[in-house]
Amino acid sequence: MIFELTTSDKLVYSEKIDLAIIPTEMGYITVLNNHAALLAKLSPGEVEFRYQDQSRFVAVSGGFVEVLDNKITLFADSAERSEEIDEERSTEALDRAKEALNSAKTSEDLNKARLSILKSQTRIKIARKRRSKNRSNI
Repeated sequence: MIFELTTSDKLVYSEKIDLAIIPTEMGYITVLNNHAALLAKLSPGEVEFRYQDQSRFVAVSGGFVEVLDNKITLFADSAERSEEIDEERSTEALDRAKEALNSAKTSEDLNKARLSILKSQTRIKIARKRRSKNRSNI
């Protein structure tokens, strides 16, 4: 099965995979070979994809996913590979998002702050997985 992840400015991944775990508005879905055709809205979260027992992770912030003829295409608003994520910067962004949540005056401000918190938490989680994996390889 082919996995492609693209944003408006770049192709992030185009690889052969065995399965993908993808965040959608309906919850996380697992896509295996010969999956039924699907078009769904991506939710901000962690995408995991595996090939021959090797997992890779990427943070996405929304967009769409299409599954068709053993090809998964993610059209993400933004995407960061695990190796691109700076955990310290993500922690600082989480702190700012929590402050914004506490000072939100409108429902729009509240929703933006919650979304920022979710994005930051996802990035931190992925960065920690990468760090943990790197330690276990030493």
